[in-house]
Amino acid sequence: CFNERVQAGDRSLKGTLNMQIRLSGDGAVRDVLLKDEKYMGSLFGDCLINSIKSKPFKMFRSREQVFSYYWDL
Repeated sequence: CFNERVQAGDRSLKGTLNMQIRLSGDGAVRDVLLKDEKYMGSLFGDCLINSIKSKPFKMFRSREQVFSYYWDL
């Protein structure tokens, strides 16, 4: 998503992306929440959310797991 937006001329991506990801025990991504308004509702943010939701994680024993992820762009 990042490379796609840079190639399209988007120069406003620099910063720290802070997101929260909620998974169910079967590995399905239930929710991705971007914590920085800069990326919410942007083409980059939407692409990132869709990409993360399309890839399942490994199954785990608890019913749900929530974690935060930080990414310096």
